[in-house]
Amino acid sequence: MNSKKGQLTVFVIIGIIILISIFSFIFLKSWLNQKEIEVEEKKAQEINTASSAVKDFVEQCIFSTAKEAILENSWQGGYFLLPEHATQDLFSNLPYHYYLGQDLSLNDDFFATELGAYVDNSINFCLQDFKYLSSQGYNVTFENSSSEVVLTPKGVIVKTAFPLLLSLGEHTKTFDVFQIDIPAEQFYEDLLIIREIAESMEEEEICLTCFSDLAYDNDLFVDILPYYNNTYVFDIVDNNYLIKDKNYHLQFAVQYNGTGEINET
Repeated sequence: MNSKKGQLTVFVIIGIIILISIFSFIFLKSWLNQKEIEVEEKKAQEINTASSAVKDFVEQCIFSTAKEAILENSWQGGYFLLPEHATQDLFSNLPYHYYLGQDLSLNDDFFATELGAYVDNSINFCLQDFKYLSSQGYNVTFENSSSEVVLTPKGVIVKTAFPLLLSLGEHTKTFDVFQIDIPAEQFYEDLLIIREIAESMEEEEICLTCFSDLAYDNDLFVDILPYYNNTYVFDIVDNNYLIKDKNYHLQFAVQYNGTGEINET
């Protein structure tokens, strides 16, 4: 009898151990599942926060780069890359806006296209390949951007197609298009006035009186430098329009068939 009771006690103890092990396993699995859920929820929250920051960051880079484009392209007559008709041996070469009787000044659409080219080729200087996100455990993959720019009397609209995937573990966020607006009413007004100045050029001479009042009324400084072979370099400065603490300039060259004299009357 004592032997049977001893065996029963052993079975009971084993049974209790088994039950405790089962409950412990269930509890541990439930606890681990809960922790995993909490970790995933935290990652989901983190990637939502990061995606908002990424959107703001990319838009700020587009905004900053587009403002640089307005300034830098204008130093080259509105071009990102110089065209065929440009000076050849100046320290900083310039496009011709008037060349042997041809009006080569830029219209709004072409000026906008050149601004978009600057943005797409220069934006990574600001983005820095999203290294700050990689250092925090995020994975960012992206394609080359393609920007459409529209000039309006009120400013510049930049719509940039920029496919981008942000991931943290199994959580992902995708972006396709970013759009920013740059208030630049003065920039557009300057373009209109500068076109009027370019249109005032006569085939054989520069007519100062044709645009002097226009420049004075709009506080534009027009500097005309003789080059060679009936060619002149124009540097038009807006004393009231600053971009990144620099005065707005638009520079270009003109070349005439004849003497290219300056008419001051």
